[in-house]
Amino acid sequence: MSATIQQLQKYIIEKNINFYDYTRFRNIELIKNEGFTKVYCAVFKNKVTVILKSFENNNLTINEVINELKLYLKVNVHPNIIRFNGVTRKDGDSSIIPYMLIFENVNGGTLRTYLQENSQHLSWSDMIKFSLQIASAVRYLHANGISNLGLDFVIDQ
Repeated sequence: MSATIQQLQKYIIEKNINFYDYTRFRNIELIKNEGFTKVYCAVFKNKVTVILKSFENNNLTINEVINELKLYLKVNVHPNIIRFNGVTRKDGDSSIIPYMLIFENVNGGTLRTYLQENSQHLSWSDMIKFSLQIASAVRYLHANGISNLGLDFVIDQ
């Protein structure tokens, strides 16, 4: 059965997920357009840079959003998994689900980005440190019954 926007809204309320007014975000810039999602960089309250993730508007995608919320609520405490901060609602664009997910913007970047930009300069010590961080995050996911389904890992430099 496909979920509706009302069911998504009910889930957000039931799980007491933080809600932030969309008008508090500034300098919203598209950084990734992939499949049924778009990822934006934005400034929150004129001082904190965050990541916003929107989803194409269809009933199948609403189920995916609910599943993604469940996933992030489960893993939101590990230091090497990007932190989920809450949701915002952007009305007026019928091509996307009005609710957008909000994530921390990691200065160190995702592991993939960091390795692409710095692989030539990594010491053995750095490689061991990153390997341990990855192993810690993967162990945490597996202990919680989750396989890595597109979660981004955060590196601690």
